[in-house]
Amino acid sequence: DFVVASEKAKFIQAFVGVGLAPDAGGMLLLTRAIGTTRATQLAMTGESLSADKALSYGIVYRVCEPDKLEKTTLQLVKRLARGSINTYRAIKEMVWASSFEDWDDYTDVELKLQEELAFKEDFKEGVRAYGERRRPNFTGK
Repeated sequence: DFVVASEKAKFIQAFVGVGLAPDAGGMLLLTRAIGTTRATQLAMTGESLSADKALSYGIVYRVCEPDKLEKTTLQLVKRLARGSINTYRAIKEMVWASSFEDWDDYTDVELKLQEELAFKEDFKEGVRAYGERRRPNFTGK
C-alpha cells in the first residue's frame, strides 16, 4: 500500500530482457497505477525508473536518503498505527472494488461498509475525540 524508497532505489520490469512478459498480474496493476502508455513503455524497454521518477509516476509514496529509510518508514508505521483498523480494512475493500466492480456493485460495497463502520466503537470514539479536540484512541472494535 505504501512504498518508501531510498533515493538510490531503481524499479524495473526486466522480463523483456529474458524473453518473458510480466507475470503475477504485474501489467494489470502497473497499467492501473501509472497508465497504459507508461506501463507499456517500461515493460517493452526494460528501462529502470529512479526513485524520484517512480515518485512522480505515483508508484512510490515517499523518497528519502538511504540512511533515513528505516526512520522514515517507522514514522509512517507509527502514524498508521494510530488509525482505525476497521477504516483501513474498509478502504482496502473499497479500493479493490473500485478497480474491479462496476458502479452499481461498487456503491453497494461502499454502502455496506459505511453502515458497518457507523456501528463500530471506533466511529464513536472518533466523533468524541473530534468534539473534544483530541487525538482518537482507536481500539479496532
